[in-house]
Amino acid sequence: MIEKEKKDRDNKDSLIGLAQGEIVQRHGEASSQILQAYKGIRVDHNGHLEDFHGRDLKQISDYKLGDNPDVSRKQQSGFSAELIKESRDNKQAIINGESNRTRTTDGIGKTNDTQYDHVIVDETGNVQEGSGSQMKFLKSRTMKNGQTKYNVIDKMAKDTSWDRYDGPIDIPSDQYEGAVRYAKEEAEKLEKQAAALREQGNIEKAQEIEEKAQRYRDAQKRVRDSGISSTEALDARNNPEKFVAKEMLKSGHEAGVAAAKGTMVVSGVVSGVKNMCAVVSGEKDLDEAAVDVTKTVAKDGATAYSVANIGTGIKALMHASKNELIRELGASAVNLPILLANTTVSVGKNLYRFAKGEINSEELVYALGQNGMELTGGFIGGTVGMAFGGPVGAAIGSFAGTLISKVIYNGVTKILHETKMSAKRRKELEQISQEAVEQIAILKEELKQYAQEKYEERERLIENLFSEIERTSLNNDINGYIRCIDQFGKAFGIELALNSKEEIEEFMQDNDSVLVL
Repeated sequence: MIEKEKKDRDNKDSLIGLAQGEIVQRHGEASSQILQAYKGIRVDHNGHLEDFHGRDLKQISDYKLGDNPDVSRKQQSGFSAELIKESRDNKQAIINGESNRTRTTDGIGKTNDTQYDHVIVDETGNVQEGSGSQMKFLKSRTMKNGQTKYNVIDKMAKDTSWDRYDGPIDIPSDQYEGAVRYAKEEAEKLEKQAAALREQGNIEKAQEIEEKAQRYRDAQKRVRDSGISSTEALDARNNPEKFVAKEMLKSGHEAGVAAAKGTMVVSGVVSGVKNMCAVVSGEKDLDEAAVDVTKTVAKDGATAYSVANIGTGIKALMHASKNELIRELGASAVNLPILLANTTVSVGKNLYRFAKGEINSEELVYALGQNGMELTGGFIGGTVGMAFGGPVGAAIGSFAGTLISKVIYNGVTKILHETKMSAKRRKELEQISQEAVEQIAILKEELKQYAQEKYEERERLIENLFSEIERTSLNNDINGYIRCIDQFGKAFGIELALNSKEEIEEFMQDNDSVLVL
């Protein structure tokens, strides 16, 4: 009975995990935005690289420092802030299901644009009219009387060269409230001066002061919270790796919370109905039913949180990979990130069961093998017919196997550090860990070799096919030409509906024929 309950629980956990696919795909792509900013690439929804001409967070951290390193770092942090804003705006747009994206003007090829730092582009890359904005991370200064002056506000109000900025001015979050208040106070002070001058009959001077006041009012309206603090921008400039890691952890947590909330609502309803039926039938009393509902909802929510959190990180890493194969696998219909995340959670649970003595080594080996088969089988089934074309089982098996081995190794390592157990059980886990490491190396090499062979094979295929296409067209060999096109299509997973001159002629003469692509 206990074994059946465990199996039922495992099956339920798997279903709960698989149900988080949409959240993982959406939040994973969103989370990848900061990784793209770090690597200096831009990837569309389908995993294809876009044109990108700007700097990246890694490059900025390596910029040379001047005679005053602290001043240099603060100045350079403004460049980092531009990329953070782009990534955060796009992250939110993806989560909201919006197709527009924020881009730095440097990134779209408008290097050192004198008017805008950011623009919004539609899904085809066209800049949206009136979407431009400028970013200014200037310092503030405290006067002897205790008043804080904000350089960005004074520049907007006094420096006419800034009139070229006709859009919002984005400033650090930690300065925003103070800057707005300072602009309001300066405007009010000038308006009082102007009013006094008018009473004295000095109209010309009053108008001059009123114009200054209006510029402060305009500055008050146009300044905008960038959503980035000065400290965050500086952290990203000094240690981009750590900053990116924190951003991704935050994204994973957000995805986990979203998944847990949805799952707990459904779980609460289902478990509530089941337990109320048990109360009505006399199998449980009301208190017992209430406790069971609470436990079930908590377990289901924890599973959903874990899978969505881990899956988001995996999807982000795959989506922002510089390797085309990895990106396309992450975007495939099978949803590899959710499968791997589900496997990670399941592997972790079984390793902890073994460490606590709930299952023996034979049961552990079976459970780990079962996880691997389910992941690999699902992955292969969903990837046949991808753009690579033909059977890709060997490569998929190697890829999935590498990931599973990595999961097992990481899980074992964590348990060895956190869990007290017998020397025998510890030795068994260490052996499992070592075998996982060895397997990673083997499978990694297999995948590397496959990728190389795939690209070389495709190059040869294209070269041969174009030679054949040229030959058959020159010789007026229609059927030969069609065969070439057919072979080319099959190589990329496309099956032609018409494969000969006769079939084409028959189709054209039949008024009732319908071409199915």
